[in-house]
Amino acid sequence: MKVEFLRDKQSEEIGVLIQGFSLRYVTDLSDFATTTAHYGLTSPQTAEHLCRLLRKWQACRPSAVRKDLLPLLTHLAADFTTIATVDLRTIGHASSNVRAAITRIWLTLISQICNNRQMAEVAASKAMLILTNGLLGPALDSNARAVLRLPRIRSSDDYFTLLLAISEDITAFEKVNYPILLEDLVPKEWHPIAVGRAYDMAIGPRERKAENTPNLPRQQDVEKTPSFSFSEAFRILQLNGPARVTSTRGTMYTVEAWTMRDGNPAIRAQPGSGYVYVHSDCWGKDITCRGTRAGGIYNGKNNIYTWLKNHKNI
Repeated sequence: MKVEFLRDKQSEEIGVLIQGFSLRYVTDLSDFATTTAHYGLTSPQTAEHLCRLLRKWQACRPSAVRKDLLPLLTHLAADFTTIATVDLRTIGHASSNVRAAITRIWLTLISQICNNRQMAEVAASKAMLILTNGLLGPALDSNARAVLRLPRIRSSDDYFTLLLAISEDITAFEKVNYPILLEDLVPKEWHPIAVGRAYDMAIGPRERKAENTPNLPRQQDVEKTPSFSFSEAFRILQLNGPARVTSTRGTMYTVEAWTMRDGNPAIRAQPGSGYVYVHSDCWGKDITCRGTRAGGIYNGKNNIYTWLKNHKNI
């Protein structure tokens, strides 16, 4: 199994992805960590909080989360203690005891956490993320698997192999972007953040359109939307850029022609901090081919189309 989500991206791209993480999920793990710190892992309060959080995350959809998870937490307490110092960055050096503990945890979660086991591996991965406080992740719902190009992960062997593959993906990314670590790209106000949680934030969930259709400015913003191909836009930006555009939400972007490391042309947009890279195959679309949101450069009154129209004959 091989995962190649991070390794072909620059740190600025991943920073933008993490900043686009859905805000309603940001505090969930910190709130749960507060509960476990106050009451302990094997407490009725922690079991109830876990049950409530799994329901909120729709972990067992279309089934339901089991009502009483305290026996499960009690049964797994020793194994969670065994893996307490292991995360996605160090999983490749895990001892046989750690590997055995992860196997037992996965088998217990997948068999006992949902009333119906049809999609129990989704619940198991979400529970693992929650119960390790983000050390091991990500949550493997259908969207996450689509981003990572993964099949359903059912067996404990498949899960451990996936953790190793993600660890290699992180290592490759951090080698290219040294000395930046993945957690460094998470906004400071969201810290403390473990590496598994940071990886989960990079792949979702986030607010996005149902379909990645070409994104044009609203009719009330622009009377006529000029048609510019990617090559035309790149050329105009190359000659007259950078452009300054503003989204409907008031986010200001600096947009310029850019050449990637592999020599291919791109249009690079900077929304304050971080960068969004638009290529010929995702030009005009809300989500780029690398999974980054770019809709802001197209949808405001002073959008990129308007700028291109005003500068094409200069």
